[in-house]
Amino acid sequence: MIERYVWRGGQFVNKRTGKPMETHHDGISMPMIRSDYEAYYSHASGKMIEGRTARRDDLARTGCREVDPSEGPKTVRSKKLAHRLGLEHDPNAGRPKHWADWQTSQRIDDTPKP
Repeated sequence: MIERYVWRGGQFVNKRTGKPMETHHDGISMPMIRSDYEAYYSHASGKMIEGRTARRDDLARTGCREVDPSEGPKTVRSKKLAHRLGLEHDPNAGRPKHWADWQTSQRIDDTPKP
């Protein structure tokens, strides 16, 4: 079970037991604070999602799941990084497919002619 702490009397205490948070070293010790998600529209349901609970419910309701980064393509945009990591080089990795359509090597010369 993940312990939850609250700030009371100038220190973090266990929310359930009221005992002060244990420190394991002489440095600063703090619990991890996770902010909630900003509101967004779900692509699966089209509904507004406001927070972690709403996101979890929306994923369950639509039969979706989070995609693990290891499931994605094994390509990178940088040639140097691709060589160093032993991955495939793809200059458009991670970009939407339609981006490649409007990016051409032909430039329009709009400089004024004398």
